[in-house]
Amino acid sequence: MNHLDQKLIRSLRTPKVPTLKQSKFLLDVLSQKEKRIIGFLGVVMFFSLVFIMVHRWQDNNSRTVLAGTEGGTLKEGVIGSPQYINPLFSHSNPVDQDLVALIFSGLYKYNSDLKVVPDLVDKHSISGDGKVYRISLKKDVVWPDGKSFSSEDVLFTIQSMQHPDLRKLNPMLYNTWKDVQVKTIDDFTVELTIARSFTPFLENLTIGILPKHLLKDVSTAINPLSEFNLKPVGLGPFQFKSMDKDKAGMIKSYTLMKNDKYFDKAPWLENIIFSFYDNHEEAVGNLRSRVIDSLTLAPHEAINVNLKKFNTYDLVIPKYTAIFFNGLNNQLLNNLAVRQSLSLSVDRNKIIKMVLNNHGVVSRGPIVIPEKIDSTLVQTNTDGKDLYNFQKAEEILVSNKWYKEDGYFKKKNSNNAVESLQLTLVTIDHPENVKAAMFVKEDWEKLGVKVKLDIYSTEDIYYKVIEPRKYDALLYAEQLGADPDPYPYWHSLERKSPGLNLALFNNPEADKLLEEARGEHNFEIQRKKYLAFQELLFKEYPAVFLYNSFSQYIVNSQVQNIQTKNVVNLAGRLEEIENWYIKVKRVLK
Repeated sequence: MNHLDQKLIRSLRTPKVPTLKQSKFLLDVLSQKEKRIIGFLGVVMFFSLVFIMVHRWQDNNSRTVLAGTEGGTLKEGVIGSPQYINPLFSHSNPVDQDLVALIFSGLYKYNSDLKVVPDLVDKHSISGDGKVYRISLKKDVVWPDGKSFSSEDVLFTIQSMQHPDLRKLNPMLYNTWKDVQVKTIDDFTVELTIARSFTPFLENLTIGILPKHLLKDVSTAINPLSEFNLKPVGLGPFQFKSMDKDKAGMIKSYTLMKNDKYFDKAPWLENIIFSFYDNHEEAVGNLRSRVIDSLTLAPHEAINVNLKKFNTYDLVIPKYTAIFFNGLNNQLLNNLAVRQSLSLSVDRNKIIKMVLNNHGVVSRGPIVIPEKIDSTLVQTNTDGKDLYNFQKAEEILVSNKWYKEDGYFKKKNSNNAVESLQLTLVTIDHPENVKAAMFVKEDWEKLGVKVKLDIYSTEDIYYKVIEPRKYDALLYAEQLGADPDPYPYWHSLERKSPGLNLALFNNPEADKLLEEARGEHNFEIQRKKYLAFQELLFKEYPAVFLYNSFSQYIVNSQVQNIQTKNVVNLAGRLEEIENWYIKVKRVLK
């Protein structure tokens, strides 16, 4: 049979598999039984395929885990607006402190345990007497414009803090650095010499370093009107990108972008957009509507937001609020019985409940350790004692020849003239302070004290009240560092401005303990000295210690890996932001 015949026979054969056109008639030729069998097999095949896919997905998940990856924008809401985004001037504005924390890096920084650890530093050594610090800087660190970081930048920053003009602009910073001797050893080594051993000195070196090559001279660095203060350049994980202003020139939003030349671990987040609000009601509304991802609320603003897919973090700050007595301004406050009575008549728990929404604890003294806020170091000799005892407060005054007339305590003085127990209570124009002061005024007037309440603005209270020490009783918050050193607030040498001994406390024995404690490297010995200091302090009632408060940080749950609780200030919540992420990917375990 030739090839042509074979081809002819094949063309006459009926195909065994139906063509595509024939397939549409398949159901017409199948019996009901055959249709049921095919349907059953189809269902089995479908579920088998689903099972295989699910099994593979589970197997893949068992060997992988979700992890952070680059990308995403954090939209942070803050109450207030930026003014001076410069480490030299950010002390008085929490908004500035937030931005400074992200844009600048210091020689050292705080970790999540509030320990001071190297940041721009490779290593350091301390002389045997604790006075000389030799610091070796990290090499290959560059500014965002590519210019190398060196010891000259460190020297320039310290010289800026020592400039006499800074005394009025930031008296506490100036006072901290004015007597420190600094010199460069080489491009990457600096040497600092202090007058006396001071254990927490490295905390002072957490301040952001300024770029000498951009600011050129110190006069520019300390000029509040410099453009640098709104468009700063630092060595931090983020850098300035843009800002938006309204028609009145007020900054409404401020955008930071990742610093591609950051010397440490690169942040996962690409951008952070700060939106600024005049009040917390507007900010909370934007949080509820998801316009912003995160918001920090002060204790008096703290609310149970109860938003789904949001996490809330309590921020514990080494800070206490107290009422400081000034016997130089009001002679009645030189009397121990009066001070003791005033202290015992204040209901601190009521203030914590009504003013702080229970976001705080009763203050037990000036030694505050955030991670041990209820520790024996904080409570000391007030354990077991009733800080609020209204009946005893009255009895103390009566036993010291005070008598009530028309609801107020009065007494005859040495000239046989009748004088009333009266004072002026001063505080800052901040909702939390004003509300607390009103409750204190209510308690003291209930006791029988005439009280005048004076409220000063943030701008005025330092120059008109604190610096000249023009107050009888001052309700004010003192913010400490990670180290609980109370020297700046209670040593007798700090009674005059720019010192911060607001109670004008003067006790030679206490001074000696404070001097020894701040130079002591053995924690247990240091602790005993602080306890002894507090025992002396409590005997004299120079102040009414009110409360230690907590703030809230509310964050969209999409923002992950936040490890925040104990912070030096509110900006400390951003200290390890390079570890936060929004975008995720699967990686092998």
